[in-house]
Amino acid sequence: GEITAKRLLDLSVDRIATEFADDPTTQLELLAVARDVYGHWGDEERFLALLRQGAELAQRSFGPYHPAVIESVTTHAWGAIYEQEFAEASRLLDEADRLIRLGGHDDSTLRAQWWLARAESLRASSD
Repeated sequence: GEITAKRLLDLSVDRIATEFADDPTTQLELLAVARDVYGHWGDEERFLALLRQGAELAQRSFGPYHPAVIESVTTHAWGAIYEQEFAEASRLLDEADRLIRLGGHDDSTLRAQWWLARAESLRASSD
């Protein structure tokens, strides 16, 4: 029988946690790749589920200032911006800002992504 690429990815994602139980770094990398593929396919539900799963794994394994945790907060802020929920976007961006500062990520792409989201939130909320 034939299997679709989506079905193959679904099956593979379900195995990441068990196959790499002792290697959270590899788990995070694989979850990010799968998450991005679902995002390109427009599968927002799976994209967000894997984003949350990665953030939870990163927080448990490496603490609250890990880039995967911060990326999750910023991505959720983008979702709030697109939904025109600007108060929620602002709250999430404030949280991401705090995590970036406390985690020492001010000179990273995390900060650049934060600035882009903050700028879009301000622009969109003023329209």
